[in-house]
Amino acid sequence: MRTLFACLVLGASVPVAAHDPGLSSLCVEIVGHRATATLTCSGADFVQSFGRVFDRNGDAKIMADELNVDAMRELAPAWVQTTVGDQALVWTTIDAWVEVDGDVVTRLSAVDCPSGAVEVHVPALAFLPRGHRQFATLMRNHRPIGEALLSAQVPRVSWTAEQLASRPDAPAAVAGSNGGVGSYIALGIEHVLTGYDHILFLLALLLSVASLTQALAIVTAFTVSHSLTLALAVLDVAHLPSTLVECAIAASVAFVAAENLLRARPKARAGWTFAFGLLHGFGFASCLSDVGIGTGLAAVRPLFGFNLGVELGQLGLVVLVLPLLLLLRRRSARYAGRVSLAVSSGVLFCGVIWLLQRLP
Repeated sequence: MRTLFACLVLGASVPVAAHDPGLSSLCVEIVGHRATATLTCSGADFVQSFGRVFDRNGDAKIMADELNVDAMRELAPAWVQTTVGDQALVWTTIDAWVEVDGDVVTRLSAVDCPSGAVEVHVPALAFLPRGHRQFATLMRNHRPIGEALLSAQVPRVSWTAEQLASRPDAPAAVAGSNGGVGSYIALGIEHVLTGYDHILFLLALLLSVASLTQALAIVTAFTVSHSLTLALAVLDVAHLPSTLVECAIAASVAFVAAENLLRARPKARAGWTFAFGLLHGFGFASCLSDVGIGTGLAAVRPLFGFNLGVELGQLGLVVLVLPLLLLLRRRSARYAGRVSLAVSSGVLFCGVIWLLQRLP
């Protein structure tokens, strides 16, 4: 019991945000004989990897006036190397800026782009923080052709000439050698499993469950609510400031854990779960927005895959934890109460620490 509580306390010492800091996006677009590559990276990861070059005042933040163009030009070959046909593209124009949310955007341009198979290699992934992933998208004539989830272990992706020519008018119809809908599903699963605030929120909810029917009601409420706001945010219908969302998610974790401690049988748990799930949906949406899936109909397929991955990740957690909790409750209600007390205390501590970390 003490060991479990200690693990939760130690976990709270690491800042966790609804926005995934270990995710960047790369969009390579070919229009006629011109190619552009747009890379968006979180400011935190950029500073950690390249701060010694750009962070002149040492404040662990990248400001617009710190993005030295000459330094960016020297680093350009590390950002992305693209080969079309048998020709390696030479980036002749380089631009960079800092977004309002702190993300660093780098845009590279090349002329005289030939036709043929496309290979994209991102050497910079070897220098970014461990576990960093990059969602790469290939566009041709303003239409998505394929996508892939890259990492330091898989830093390159390729599309054959046959793949590029198979359905030129179908958005995102052809996937790269390691991408497709499965990439979005994998991204959703990984986002849940590495989103400790989402995991502890579900765990705190399951601690109060006394039957499979209650668990089904709670999980369904959470699924419906976060799916609703995830869709609204990705389709550009509704938005909330990321700081507000992150603070609200931390508060939801603390609230559910506190209710477990104050009430033996929390009431209206499905209702609260639905309300908090709306906020968690905006948190999930921030992950999708970072990979630049677009809006409108172009976002439907990525949205479906990502949401399916989120649900699979949640289902795996429920299948793993719920039977153990129900069995423990039936075998020894007293010991189950002690487990709930210890775990809820740890979750409450984590929620409060996260809330304090995320306050402006």
